[in-house]
Amino acid sequence: MTHSVWRGTAANDRASRRPRLSGRVEADVVIIGGGITGVTCAALLGLAGRRVVLLEARTLGFGTTGHSTGNLYEVLDAGLAGVEKKWGKDVVSRVAASRREAVGLVERFAAEIGETTAFRRCPLVQYSEDDWSQIEEEYETLRAAGVAVRFGECEELPGATGRALVIDGQAQFHPFNYVLGLAEWAAAHGVQIYEDSAAVEIAAGDALVRTASGSVKAKAIVVATHTPKGIYGLHGQMRTCRGYAAAYEFPSLTLPHGIFWQRGTVTRSFRKLEMEGRRYLITVGSPDKTGLHDPEKSLAAVESLFVRKVRAADERWAWSAQAYHSPDLLPYIGHSALHDVYIATGFGADGLTYGTLAAQILCDTIVGKDNRWADLYHAGRFAPLKSAKQTLAEQTAVLKGLIGDRLAVPDYTEASSIPPGSGAIVKTQGRNVALYRDPAGGLHAVSAACTHLGCIVHWNALEKSWDCPCHGSRFGTDGSVIEGPALATLEPVDLARSGDAEIG
Repeated sequence: MTHSVWRGTAANDRASRRPRLSGRVEADVVIIGGGITGVTCAALLGLAGRRVVLLEARTLGFGTTGHSTGNLYEVLDAGLAGVEKKWGKDVVSRVAASRREAVGLVERFAAEIGETTAFRRCPLVQYSEDDWSQIEEEYETLRAAGVAVRFGECEELPGATGRALVIDGQAQFHPFNYVLGLAEWAAAHGVQIYEDSAAVEIAAGDALVRTASGSVKAKAIVVATHTPKGIYGLHGQMRTCRGYAAAYEFPSLTLPHGIFWQRGTVTRSFRKLEMEGRRYLITVGSPDKTGLHDPEKSLAAVESLFVRKVRAADERWAWSAQAYHSPDLLPYIGHSALHDVYIATGFGADGLTYGTLAAQILCDTIVGKDNRWADLYHAGRFAPLKSAKQTLAEQTAVLKGLIGDRLAVPDYTEASSIPPGSGAIVKTQGRNVALYRDPAGGLHAVSAACTHLGCIVHWNALEKSWDCPCHGSRFGTDGSVIEGPALATLEPVDLARSGDAEIG
């Protein structure tokens, strides 16, 4: 299993949990999702005098926010050069300006919350050991867009050649402490927050959200779950990836504060974290397609940086996070096609900044205030020429998940070959089943068909989960929803009752 350094160094021991929603409550706005997007939106709406209810399926910051990099920047992880090719120089300038504004909002909230956020301004440094073409192209794009970019000298980093692209004035923080602190601030401004309250039904048109133990009737619904819950056309366009990260404590670490991106043949990022006098080095690798990769191999590639430096006594964390990439390189933020539902998705690997920006846009839209960035990221935009290549690739992957994976699942009768702590997809009595054997030897069986659109889930050996390669839904070994667009759990399979008692 994995655990992030942010949760491992959290200032709040979570002794006081938020209650579970019980019964029926009413609000002006109900927000689904307790990450940076949902909590920031709740805080802003509460400040604007709206009655707000926030529902988190597990605990605040449990999802991508608590498994992120903790980096904030006005540019994009994949570069703004691609945005210029699709949208032009003016859009690049607006993207950078909007994200710069969002970083400023985090800074202001961090000042309200206090030192536990560990917010600080720092440079973003890009370098390469073998291929400067991407960096040169990005430099020209940023300079033309008015971003304060320069060339400088590299610090002592793996693969550094002495020269680097530098963007000053970016930032870093402790995202988990920030979200918990901001939630406290939001609650002080009247926001009702409920944990362990997963949405099981979203009734658009009625502005009603149901959980297993209650419901919220509102005037507007904000789905801040990184990708919208339910069925949306944009699910078939977005590429879903998982990125892996690791952190080790290095008492003698000399790395300066900054965001360091290595480009070229090897792509990864580095940063330092200092908490309570202790120093940690964090590194993040390149992303892989959800459900279609080897998680253990992906994490091993990230951790290879530490092999010669780590002592047995050094504290270590490893984790991953999901990213949803829009086909035209801009996120979808705003009113959905459903009357009373607002969404925010397609952030790519840039979610901390985009999540904050999305919260600003959604709050302004709901209270009837003009937002100068709303049209740029409009959720209902139609740009087929800019989206066609990725959309076709994703739809092909979905067809494979719906048809090819079903045909490829082998017939299986020897469950004894599944070792403890492992899972496998099998076909028995004409049905695809996801089997997991727990460490004690018990066998757990659930349907292998994702409850979102029916694709076959794949086993994630590192995180002990069932991951859908089509739209990124992920489920626990008991079938419970971890993340993604799925609302319903994987259906339990009673092997004995279905005549499959021989499996086990």
